Amino acid sequence: PNFEESSEETQNVYDPTSMRYVNIKVKKTEEELNAAMIERPRPIETAIFVPYDIERPELGGHGIYLRKHNYQELMLSILGIDMNATDKDSLRDAKVLGMIDQIPSLDPFLLKETLLKIDRNIDPAYFSISDEEVIGIKMRITAKLMPILERALRDDDAATRDQRSRRFLDAIWNPELPEAEMFIAAFGIDRSETAKVFEALKGISFYEFNVLAGGKAVGEAVKWLQSDQTLPIDARAHESQMPVLKAFRNQIVTSIRDVSRKVGEIFKSYNLAHEAFRERDDPKPIRMFLMSVNRHYWTLGYGAAALANVAHFHTQAMRTATKGKLSFNETMSVLHNMKLALQSTISPNL
Repeated sequence: PNFEESSEETQNVYDPTSMRYVNIKVKKTEEELNAAMIERPRPIETAIFVPYDIERPELGGHGIYLRKHNYQELMLSILGIDMNATDKDSLRDAKVLGMIDQIPSLDPFLLKETLLKIDRNIDPAYFSISDEEVIGIKMRITAKLMPILERALRDDDAATRDQRSRRFLDAIWNPELPEAEMFIAAFGIDRSETAKVFEALKGISFYEFNVLAGGKAVGEAVKWLQSDQTLPIDARAHESQMPVLKAFRNQIVTSIRDVSRKVGEIFKSYNLAHEAFRERDDPKPIRMFLMSVNRHYWTLGYGAAALANVAHFHTQAMRTATKGKLSFNETMSVLHNMKLALQSTISPNL
C-alpha cells in the first residue's frame, strides 16, 4: 500500500529567462501537509457482508460499504432494511452502524469502548473480551498517555497538579470533559478535534500493544512463506504453475514487509515524540504527531488487522499441513486469503 504523503509537489511555472514553462518542486507548508493527510482516503472501509448462502459464507456474497453512494439503496434492495425509517429500533441500528464506521477495526476492546457510549445495555457477548482484559488494556494505555498529561501540568503546584492529573486521567476515557479540550488546545489544535484526537491516541496505544503481542505469529507466517515448505506436496503435478505460485508467494512477503515497515514507522514516530516532550520538554514532535493522529490511527487499524489475519490464515493452515506442507490448491487458497487481508482501499491492486 502507498501510505506516504510527499512533502513536495511539482508546479508548472513560467521562466522569463528561457521564455518557457518549467517544472519545479515546491516544499509544502506544515498546514498544507496536514490538510493533505486529513483528506487522504481511509486505508480500510466498513462493509456489511451478506452471504449468498448463510450456511456456507465461503461461497461469497454481497458487500455493502457504509460510505458507498448507494449504501441506503443496497440495504433496502438486498436486506429489505429502510435506513430512512424513523422508528426507535431503526434509528438505534443506524447509530450503531455509524459508530462502528468510526473505528478502523473490530477488535473487541475498541468495539466495546465505542458501542457502550450509545447503549450501556448492549449484550457483552458481542465483544468477546473479559472485564479483566479491558482493565489490563486500559492500564497499559493510561501508563502510555499519563506522562504526556503530567508534563503538560508541570507548572501547577503539587495539590493542583494531583487534582488535575486525576481529571485528565478521566478525560482519557471521557473526552467530553473540559480537561480534554484544555489538553488539545495547549498543543494548538482546534478544540473541535478533541474527541477524535483522544480516541485516536487511545487506539494507537492499543494497537502498539496488540501488534507487539502478535509479532511472533506474523514472523512464523513470513518464515513459512520464505521456506521450501510453501512448495506444495503435489508440486510435480503442478510443475508448470510453480513460477506463478512462487511469484505470488514473494508478492505476499513484500506486502507484509511494507505493512510492517509502515506500522513500525508510526510507532517509532509516536515514541520519539513522546520521549521528546517527556524528557526534553520539546512539544513540537508530539504536536505534529497529534495533528495527523487520526490518519495514523486508521493506518494502524488497517495494518494491525492485516497482519493479524495473515498470521491467522497461516496458523489455521498449519493445523492440517503435513510437516508444514499443503497441497497446491490449499497453498494457493492460503496465499489468496493473505492477499485479501493485505489489500486496502488506497492500494486496491495489491
